[in-house]
Amino acid sequence: MWNLNLKGKKALITGGSKGIGLSIKKELEKEGVIVYSFSRSEGYDLMDEAVRQEIISNWIKKVDILINNVGGMGRCKENEYDDCMIKNYTIMKDLTLAFIKKRKEGRVITISSVFGKEKGENPGFVASKAAQIGFMKSLAGRDRKSVV
Repeated sequence: MWNLNLKGKKALITGGSKGIGLSIKKELEKEGVIVYSFSRSEGYDLMDEAVRQEIISNWIKKVDILINNVGGMGRCKENEYDDCMIKNYTIMKDLTLAFIKKRKEGRVITISSVFGKEKGENPGFVASKAAQIGFMKSLAGRDRKSVV
């Protein structure tokens, strides 16, 4: 069992109802973290900009940790590339920038894919994951004031 000294902290996770997100959620809860999970199966379609804005307005300022986990569409077709970019990049970007702007401190964790760094069969998915990784790398270590 880990002890990350997170008891009493609050985390927001996207895509926390199954898979990697659910595992992260369960482990954080074992650590005493209060976890707020937002996913389609929990009634939050993050592809909808209004839903993202609701989360930004009502939740981002309340949490210490943001976990960008929602993503997918690894087999998207060419006519779905824009949706793939929204799911893998735009949602993460919107929530991360809001978190940085509304919080003086905290942690952002983004779950991505090896296909953001290496060749993959699906250009839309690879591009969206590369954008995700590039965005987070460009923020890492920057002074908060240089971002907002």
